[in-house]
Amino acid sequence: MKMKKILSGALVLFALGYAQSASAQQAYEVTQQEQLQQDRFSEEELKKFLQANAKVTAIQKEGQQNMLNIIQEAGMDVEQFNKYAQAQREQKLAESGASPEQLAAFDKAAQQIVEIQPTVKENVKKALEEEGLTEDKYREIVTVYQQDEAVKAKVHELMAK
Repeated sequence: MKMKKILSGALVLFALGYAQSASAQQAYEVTQQEQLQQDRFSEEELKKFLQANAKVTAIQKEGQQNMLNIIQEAGMDVEQFNKYAQAQREQKLAESGASPEQLAAFDKAAQQIVEIQPTVKENVKKALEEEGLTEDKYREIVTVYQQDEAVKAKVHELMAK
């Protein structure tokens, strides 16, 4: 009976010690993983990302302004255009209550918007290449930036310089 209590006590201590060891190992692995994430991109890559992002943002804003102008020239506002676009995706454009003139204006505007999108995409690609980044690397940095506080902090630190 006494031996059982000693053995039982030893198992509890072993279990506690193992749990602490496993916990310490997990903490170490998390710290290592955070360090790897933070070191995943060099400072140079992050600087290129910031420069490319400024260009990409300007290109996208210009593209959005062009789309807005197309929509307005068609006699619509963005809300109305989006309503028709949603109806078209759902194949319910005929049920949208739009007049034949409105549908024609929507169709023309939608075609013009579709036509300018490749140019916007190509301009973004060129801007990234000018900064020495591929589209994949740019997307990877954006994704990690959104998910990893250490990378986000490093990017913000570089922005402040």
